[in-house]
This record gives sequence, C-alpha cells and structure tokens, in this order.
Amino acid sequence: MKFSAGIIVLNGMPYLPYLLRNIYPVMDEIVIVEGAALSAAESATAAGHSLDDTVAALNIFSDSERKIKFIQKDGFWNEKDEMSQAYAAECSGDYLWQIDMDEFYHHHDVQWIKHYLAENPEIGAVSFKTLNFFRGVEAVAKGARFSYGDDQFWRL
Repeated sequence: MKFSAGIIVLNGMPYLPYLLRNIYPVMDEIVIVEGAALSAAESATAAGHSLDDTVAALNIFSDSERKIKFIQKDGFWNEKDEMSQAYAAECSGDYLWQIDMDEFYHHHDVQWIKHYLAENPEIGAVSFKTLNFFRGVEAVAKGARFSYGDDQFWRL
C-alpha cells in the first residue's frame, strides 16, 4: 500500500524543513505545490511565489529516495482548491494524505494508521482531531468551537 502526501505552501518558513524531515521517512511520495492563490496576492511576489526562503529550502532538502515532486506555475493560482487539485493529479498512492504546512504527526501514529488501513481496506477516508497550540506548545487553544467538531479535519 502506497501513501502520498499532498502539500500546498506559500511562505512556509520556518515550518517547511521540520515538516519534510517529519514526513519523509513515513511517506512513499510527497507532492508540494508552491505559490499564492489570488486571495493571497499581498503575501506573495509579483509572480505569485513565496516571499521567504521556501523555494530555497525545497531545493536544498536531501531527497535521496526521490520521493518529492515540486510543482509551481507562473502567476497566481485561482484558489487553494486548484493547488490541491494539482497535487492530487500527480499523486500515485493508494491513499492521499493532505498535510498543512504547520501540521506534524508522530511516526508511530502514521505507521499505526498505515497498518490499520491495510487491515481494513473498506475505510475510504480518515479525519483527525487536532490540538491547536497558542503562542507555543505550552498552551492548547480551547473553546466552544473545539467542542462542536471544529478541531477535526478530513486529511486522508
């Protein structure tokens, strides 16, 4: 069973290197789409790309197993959905794991999920309950919205 990770990124520093080091050992394929949707034009270059060192960090990341596919386009993406469709079109795995730039998963949890899905092929989607940190890892955001399911996201 093959797992693909799909990521959209704009101004992904400083998270990008940490995210890649975190998922590289446990994913079979990683497809990254870089750039800005029109709605984020003020946070991008005139050509629609990251203002920070996102592209440089991608270029220097050691991809010894050739797992990473990097997609950019000239100009702006119409919306984030178009960016997600771009990585989905390139992914070849049995499962597509959508990962946000500021999300992190423990390796043992990913391995458990992969094993569980292999034993339960009738499962077609997985959502995750998240912890939302506030100003560091010492404080987890809480409130009514997190009690009504706003802390669960379809990811896999």
